[in-house]
Amino acid sequence: MTRAAESSEGRYGWWLGACGVAGPILLALYFGIPSLVPRLGSLVDSAGTPSTSKIVTVGADYHLLLSIGCWVQGTGALLCVVFLLGLAQRSGGGSSLPGRILLLGCTALVGLVLAEMVFTFTWASTAAHGQPSSARAAYDLMARFVQVFPIVPAPTVYLALAAVLAAGRPILPAVFTRLAAFIGIGFFLIGLAAALTPDATAAAGGLAALQSLWILAAGIAALRSPNVTVAAG
Repeated sequence: MTRAAESSEGRYGWWLGACGVAGPILLALYFGIPSLVPRLGSLVDSAGTPSTSKIVTVGADYHLLLSIGCWVQGTGALLCVVFLLGLAQRSGGGSSLPGRILLLGCTALVGLVLAEMVFTFTWASTAAHGQPSSARAAYDLMARFVQVFPIVPAPTVYLALAAVLAAGRPILPAVFTRLAAFIGIGFFLIGLAAALTPDATAAAGGLAALQSLWILAAGIAALRSPNVTVAAG
């Protein structure tokens, strides 16, 4: 490999690792906002069905925070997806069948996140403008994200990613491949349970935290070895 090619590979690896680190941090910030704002947290984390008046009041009071949160969520999710697709490309499996399934899963994931962002924006805007019926409908649709996420996007992404990493060049330690498969199977089982009972969605939150840690750790590994395309497993 020429010096220019090595430099290009290093920049590519550095930016890839930066996406893997920044994405989970932004998502952690997004999901941590409700814990820092008690009134908002009591609404989005409530076990029962909140009243329309509470949805409208909280949405109106925190409409700017909700809008900023949408940007943080969308940007964080996009950076994570770029990182995962970059890993597939770097391993040489981007054009394989598992690689194409990974792309399909990432597309579904981004589409789902965009849909949630639309509903959150709508909830915040209609609540601020005194439209209780629209705010209620938007909030109810937004709240279903946690049930849909583990059914299709999450297991598709992580099971396909595990297959790509297992068959391609070993760019990460082997434990990352096994953990990706574990996360994918876990999401599949939780998604099946969530389709039967909403109570299972609590487990999806814990597994989502684990997937963020996986991406963060993989991103740090990519930053530490930006020029390495073949590493010991």
